[in-house]
Amino acid sequence: MIFFKKRVKTKDTRRFRRLRSFSLLKYRMANSLTRKSAVVNPREISAAGASFIGDANLPKDAILEMEICLPPLKGFITAIAKVVKCAKIKGAKQYMVNVCFTAMDPADKARINAYIDDVAKDPARQRYLDRKEDIFIRTGP
Repeated sequence: MIFFKKRVKTKDTRRFRRLRSFSLLKYRMANSLTRKSAVVNPREISAAGASFIGDANLPKDAILEMEICLPPLKGFITAIAKVVKCAKIKGAKQYMVNVCFTAMDPADKARINAYIDDVAKDPARQRYLDRKEDIFIRTGP
């Protein structure tokens, strides 16, 4: 007889809402001598962190300097982030990178939260993002 372990749904414990959006994220290794940077579109972003697909295999706990540009392109949000996870994408020469922000101005965190709230409330922007299959908002407790 085979017994299956019942999956228990865990409660989402995130402190900040997440959004899949069309924005720009520029990053570089904080302690790199070359100071080479890369520009990517984040898959998800919140005031606590971001996830994106990159071409480089970044080591866990690596420190990144980031600049985030949210629509309507009114300046950059700067942050220091730590790589939490970097996993190779099967069948591609790219990596899914998850980072958490370790240093960010509180006003910038508020800007990210305000942007996420604005997209969630505005049906026109939400429909545009839905057509691109690119909106996903999760809320914590």
